[in-house]
This record gives sequence, C-alpha cells and structure tokens, in this order.
Amino acid sequence: MLRSDWIWENEKINNINGLKYYYCGLKSDFKTDSFKEHIETYFPNEKLYLITTRTESKLTTKTEIIDEIQDFIGKTEIYIADTDFKKVISINTYGTFTKGIVKDYPKSRERNKGSKLNFKIYSNIIEASTKKVAEAIRKPSKILEEKLSKDYGGNMESLWISIELVERHIRKGKIHGFQFQKRVNVDYQGGKEYYYNVGRYSVVPDFRKLEEMPNELICDYIFKLIYDFTKVLISNSKKLNGFDALKFNSDFLMYCNEMGYLLDLKK
Repeated sequence: MLRSDWIWENEKINNINGLKYYYCGLKSDFKTDSFKEHIETYFPNEKLYLITTRTESKLTTKTEIIDEIQDFIGKTEIYIADTDFKKVISINTYGTFTKGIVKDYPKSRERNKGSKLNFKIYSNIIEASTKKVAEAIRKPSKILEEKLSKDYGGNMESLWISIELVERHIRKGKIHGFQFQKRVNVDYQGGKEYYYNVGRYSVVPDFRKLEEMPNELICDYIFKLIYDFTKVLISNSKKLNGFDALKFNSDFLMYCNEMGYLLDLKK
C-alpha cells in the first residue's frame, strides 16, 4: 500500500490542500466515543490493520483498536486500514485524522476521446534579473492556457511549457527538449498527483537580450520562442498519434495576434 496512491474524501491524491480533518484529541483528551463511531461507520468488517511504521503492522479488531492506538497517539503518525487495504484512516501527531481509500493507478492509459488538452506555461522559477519576465507574461499566458485547452486529438493529454528563467540551471544542464511521457508523478507537500500522456518542453531565452529588453517587448519575444517550439510538435505528430499540431500551431498564433503579439507573423 503506497501512501501516494491514497485518495482522501475530497478525491485528491493524498494532497493536504482542502483535506477534511476530524478532531480526535491526544492522550487524556482523546475523543473515544466519537472516534469509535467513525471506526464503526467507515469500516464494514470487524478486523483491521494498525500500521505504525513502514514495516510494522498488526492485525486487530474494531473492539481492540482504541486501546491499541493509545501508545502511539501524539508520538507518530498512525494508519488504520481494512484487511483488503482499500480504506484507511490516518491519525497525525496533532490529534486530528482524515479518511481515504486506496486506488490503483496504472503506469499508462489511453487518452479519452474528445477530452481537452491541459496546456500550461510555467515561469515560476526565477531569479532577480528575470522577475520582470515572469510578471510580464503571467496574464497573457493564462489567457493562452485557457484558449488552447481544447481537443486537438491524438494521445497527448497535457502539454507543459517551462520558460527557463534561471541561467545557472541551463549551465548545469537542467533543461530538456521535447519529451512525451506516459505518466508523470508530480510531488507536492503531503503527497503526489499523476498525469498521463504528458508533453514537456523547456524554452530557453537569451539572457543577455532579456537584460536589455524593454518590458513591452518581453511577451513578443517569449511567445515567439514558444511558437517556434510548436513546429517541433508538427514533426512529432506521428509519435503523438495524430495530435493536430498544425491546428495547435495556428491557434497559438491566432490567440497571440488577438492579444496584440506576434503581429509580424500574422497569417
């Protein structure tokens, strides 16, 4: 049972944001009656597993579980699971707990026909000299993300463009050309999420140009770099199982034109 494969009641994969927590208290303040009620209603069978470490678990019962957990309350995170490892309660060291189910996530899957592309432009990793770039492209990038998140066919579910704005990362080789990955695991505080059929690409600007560039020219410059990348998608259309890269390329330019960018490339 992998913690990263647990889905909590809000149907987010083990992600602390928006979790529903219940109060159970610590030691003498432990709310025995209300916790018993949660155990009774959440787990259909009498037998349960008490899990106290990655390697230590114990088969117990609903009747015994309250006494069993007392030595661990407040000292370590505790997990209570059914014998099929399909349902779980997690008690933290602060006297609160949450509920979830265990779900298996495949290593790959087919894109649902008709589903919209999840298009994202990332520019959140910056340094002092490139802060102005991230600020300049933030709003128009959001508009492009919204407008280009539609059905382009093929097998690509997500397309993530990273604008590299930390020059030392480039010198250290922390960039990549176009990649298509069947599954991407994205770690967050408290868990991870899975994304399938993801295209990824790093856009590398000329940092010397950016230093001297007026703010009003930044969007044109960055979006031109992304537009040039869209031609890479066209050359990879077979790999993407029919993804309509020509349409995406045309739409990207059209929406940039609508915002007043890349007008010299207007078709």
